[in-house]
Parts: sequence; structure tokens; C-alpha cells
Amino acid sequence: MKRFSILVCSIVSLLIVEQAIGATTSGASKELFDKALQAQEDGNFQRSILMYSKAIALDPKFWEAFYNRGNLYLELEQYQKAVEDFSKAISLNPDDARIYNNRGYALRELGRSREALRDFTKAIKMGENSADIFMNRASLYEELGDESAALKDYSKVIELDPNNADAYFFRGYLRAKRAQIAEAINDYTEAISLNPDHSEAYFQRAGLLEKQGDLNAALSDYIRATEIDSENQVAHFNMGVILEKLKRYEDAIKAFTVAIELEEDDEKAYLGRAFCLAALGRHREAIADYTRAIELKPEDPEAYLNRGTSYRKVGNIRAFLEDYKKAATLGSEQARKYLRSKGIGWPTE
Repeated sequence: MKRFSILVCSIVSLLIVEQAIGATTSGASKELFDKALQAQEDGNFQRSILMYSKAIALDPKFWEAFYNRGNLYLELEQYQKAVEDFSKAISLNPDDARIYNNRGYALRELGRSREALRDFTKAIKMGENSADIFMNRASLYEELGDESAALKDYSKVIELDPNNADAYFFRGYLRAKRAQIAEAINDYTEAISLNPDHSEAYFQRAGLLEKQGDLNAALSDYIRATEIDSENQVAHFNMGVILEKLKRYEDAIKAFTVAIELEEDDEKAYLGRAFCLAALGRHREAIADYTRAIELKPEDPEAYLNRGTSYRKVGNIRAFLEDYKKAATLGSEQARKYLRSKGIGWPTE
């Protein structure tokens, strides 16, 4: 099981143009522009849009008004309108990299990724050395499957903004995908040092530490991840798996129970809790969990095999044999070996 919800964390530069308004702009349109700015700062976006629109009506070449109105449309998630305003601003002022960046953001939200990539690249080629724009392009490259280009851009973000925890995190994620484990762990560690509440960094680092066999360090990271984000169901589940391996069965049961509470149809969490209950001799409780796991995944031979073993422990030999036969039918070699040793057959499918 794997959880990774933060694939993209691009930040658009929503800069409000207040100065250097064109000399040809009329006093009336400038007054409307100032009213729009005030409304925007007050959070009254609809009035702000109205004022920008009136300013544009008086002066159709007022590119700053198009730009600011486009930013408001971004805030309101009206991306097509934002694209239209940014495109008009570019036609009037083609030398401002911020406009290309923000249009790229809107295009991406519309699913027009290639056009967005062109805009981000245009902004960068214009000399805009902004960490935000490289972050936008990096995450878009990642989305498009160009991991090499994404890695370069995330590294550029780090060069421009060494305190950007997310850039380290995303670079670490890509390095982990490339099996650059040590480098990925270093990046996650740096992300955590910059943002001690970065739950996903703890979560991802824990997975790598677990693969390396450092169970105690991985457990510590999963615990921290769940302290920050108590809704991270997979982190609770993975904690249970590690605690089970460490034979800390009571603690594992608690972790699996939380995982089940967060996702009641998680068959593997029921199996994990059942195994721990059985290890503690609590076979009737284990049988209930194995039964629920079987309801969720009826073709799992291990669930029948383990439930059968618990039935045997409580003296229900008939149910034990029925489960072993079902496990054998589904392909369990352990069940087949036992039944053969007793001269017992099983149905074939």
C-alpha cells in the first residue's frame, strides 16, 4: 500500500501591479484602478473585478487592469477568464514574465499542459529567475513524465531558495523513484529540518528506512507523521506492520485498529490485526477479523489458512478443515501439504 497525495505544490506569483501605470492612462481609469485595488485588498473580489472592468472599458489598453483582473479570476478558479485576461495583457505588454507565469498556471488548471509549459519556459527565458516559476515548471514536467527535467528544475528552485522545503521534498520523491535512496533520504531530511511539520516527508522517509531494514527509525517517522496528520491511514497501517515485525503485538493491534477506523474496508488491516490477536492467543477475536477480511476479499488463500488455524486453536475442527480445503482450492501450498499428509482431498476449481 502506498499513499502519496502531494504530487504538485506549485505556487503562482499573484503580484498586484500598482506602479508604473502607463502615462497614457486617463485619470478616470486610474481612479477606478485604485478603487479596484482597495476592494481587492479588502477581499471584495466581485467589486474589484467590476472596477477593473470599468477601468478597461475606459482604457482598453490598460494592461495592468487586465493582469490584476486575471489574477482575481485565478483566485476564483475561473481559469478560462484568467487566460483571456492574461493573453490580453501579454498582447499589450509582452515583456513581463509574470504574466506568462500566471497564464501558464491557469492553462495548467485547464488541462492544457503543453501550452502551460511553453508559458513557464517563456517566462524563464525572459530572465525571470524566480523560484516560483521554476517550481511551477518542475511540477509540470513531473506531471508530464519528464522526471529528468523536473529534477533539474527542483534543484534550481533549491539554488534560488535554499529554504524551500517542498522543493527538497519533491526532489527526494523523484530520487526515490530512481532508486537513489541515500540521496532521497537526505532530501527528505532537509525538508524536515526546514519544516518540522512536513508530515509527507516523514511518511516518505519512513518508507525508505523500512525498505533498508531500519525498522525503529522507520517506526519513529511513521509515528511523527501520524502526530502531524492523524488521518494518514496508510501511516497507521505501516506502523502496525512494523510493530508486528518487532513482535510488539499489543501496540500493533492499536495501530491496525486506527487504520480500520479510518478505512473500514481495508482488508489488509484486518489481516494484520487478526495475526497479532492470534499471536496473543486471542483466537476468537482473530477469527472475527479474518472473517471480515474474507468478506472483503473472498479469494485470499492466506486469510482462510490463518482463520483455519485459529479455528483449530479453539477446537472447531470442522471449520478448521473447511477453511484449509478452501485455502488449498485457492492455491495455498501449506494447506495442500497438510491435507495430503492426512489423506484429505479438496475441491478443485
